[in-house]
Amino acid sequence: MTQERGIIGNDTVVDKVAFITSATTLGINDQTVRLDSSGGAFALTLPNVSEARGMFYSILIRTAGNAVTVQDQDESEDWTNLTMDLADEKVVLYSDGMAWQTLASNLA
Repeated sequence: MTQERGIIGNDTVVDKVAFITSATTLGINDQTVRLDSSGGAFALTLPNVSEARGMFYSILIRTAGNAVTVQDQDESEDWTNLTMDLADEKVVLYSDGMAWQTLASNLA
């Protein structure tokens, strides 16, 4: 699932990209995400919103064909699931500790 480039200090990962093709719950450090749904539809679950406080997540669907549902862990205020089903759709999310905020998106 994940390609790591550059581990520093106490296992802090920098420049980490998660390549995802099936149902997955993101870890706190999975901040750059590339999706491939050509093998079937699946759900991508965001990390716990309070644990991800102050972090940004960039999600791009590279290869589409089926829908990817981006969902929270049912703990974020006022969250609505996102559906990504076209190649090159992307979203940038930010956690303020209480809710996921969509900062940028080109979702249809």
